[in-house]
Amino acid sequence: MPIALYPLISIVLYASNAFIPQLGIVASIFSPLVLMLYLAHPDRAKHYDLFFIVLIIALAVFNHILAGFYVASIVFTAFFVRFCNRNDIQRSWLPVAGSASLAFFIIFTVIYGVSSYQTELVEFTSGALKSFMDAAKEINAPMVQSPYFTHIENNMKQTALSLVLMFPAFNYIYVAIAAFVSLNLFAKIKSVPIVPFRMPDNLVWLLIASFGLIFTPSLYVIFAGVNLSIIFLTLYAFQGSEILLFWMVRFKVLPLIKAVIFIFIFSEPPIILILSLVGLFSVWFNFYGKPPEEEQEQSK
Repeated sequence: MPIALYPLISIVLYASNAFIPQLGIVASIFSPLVLMLYLAHPDRAKHYDLFFIVLIIALAVFNHILAGFYVASIVFTAFFVRFCNRNDIQRSWLPVAGSASLAFFIIFTVIYGVSSYQTELVEFTSGALKSFMDAAKEINAPMVQSPYFTHIENNMKQTALSLVLMFPAFNYIYVAIAAFVSLNLFAKIKSVPIVPFRMPDNLVWLLIASFGLIFTPSLYVIFAGVNLSIIFLTLYAFQGSEILLFWMVRFKVLPLIKAVIFIFIFSEPPIILILSLVGLFSVWFNFYGKPPEEEQEQSK
């Protein structure tokens, strides 16, 4: 494939969110991977980089917000992962955890620091919620009978505000998943060793501290704690998935069955939470079992 197509495909995959959101939310996960392949391409040259910059400018002309998110999430992810890998910096966790940090910081600062923008987002979210709930009433969906549905309907503004204040964490999750998937696929394509994801054990205290913030009286501090808790639980879910993958490989589970298992897991939030707890408790317990060499010695 011509090298000039890599940046174009990366942008098209991400921009598909604006045209076909249902497809774009999946397609854009692979946008960092395509850009990482471009950065590692042996024929990459300055004029191709200039072409890439022109494409980003064109995207900004079409939609400056979309272009901003693309640079802060996809472009930053590709460059950050490449930087960590080339310099061998905490390859077990930092490329994934750090890739989403820039987008999170920008969105968090804007939402929590610019009241006018927060108000606009709350109004937009409230309108979207109302439209969704009206549509659910028209078709008499089962969720209409739920007490949670009634509670949300009676507290539309508060629900919309809560969703807006948690948006930085939601965006972090999406970018981190894109980084995690791209990093592992890139390693397989380039036939380089894959370093299993594992957070430093002492970072568990930041998770505990984020839980503590939830019990403070300040609304913004509470939701800052909620954001951090969601982020750390997401990262520990990656760690838990590595443990699950280890045992599936050990028991020689077929690739198709592996894919079905992971699709099922990531479509069920309660199971993702269990996976997060597995990753969290792996800080204190060994979930990988004994090394094969040690097992063979004990069997003698």
